[in-house]
Amino acid sequence: MVLLACSACTIQPKVELVSEQTALEKQLLGRFAELDEKALLIAPMRHGAHAGKVATDYKRAVAGRAFRFDELDGWIKKGWLLEDESGVIRQRRGANVTLVGKMKKRFERLIKQENGDRAMIIDHVIHYSADFHDSDKSSLAQLFHQLRLKELPTGAWVHADGRDFQKKE
Repeated sequence: MVLLACSACTIQPKVELVSEQTALEKQLLGRFAELDEKALLIAPMRHGAHAGKVATDYKRAVAGRAFRFDELDGWIKKGWLLEDESGVIRQRRGANVTLVGKMKKRFERLIKQENGDRAMIIDHVIHYSADFHDSDKSSLAQLFHQLRLKELPTGAWVHADGRDFQKKE
């Protein structure tokens, strides 16, 4: 009987691990999970008439980036695309890209969509953070570039440190 009463009173601690990446880094990379209610209560946020649209566009941008992730990294590994210092994806100069027809259009659309989604994510960060303003777009794009460099495998083509395009070492 005593054993039964003790087993009903057990307490399980809630353990939350914090990763090495900051919330800003996760948000820029599109890996920022939905905030729970407690986090929303303490987070500094700007509100405006178009706040709902920005949040919806952000979710769409994150989903788009996740959908294209493998294809994009495949093109980067082949050396046809690269991460530019300005935080965008570009076709690498000198890459022998010989795509025609639908494949060429798909390749160009991939670049356009990825860069559009990255711009939307940066706009979202600026809109919802009191610490950033429109004048911070280029520094956030550079931060995004630095974060992507860490993720890319050795041999991927990058544009870094003001030098010409090179393979990541």
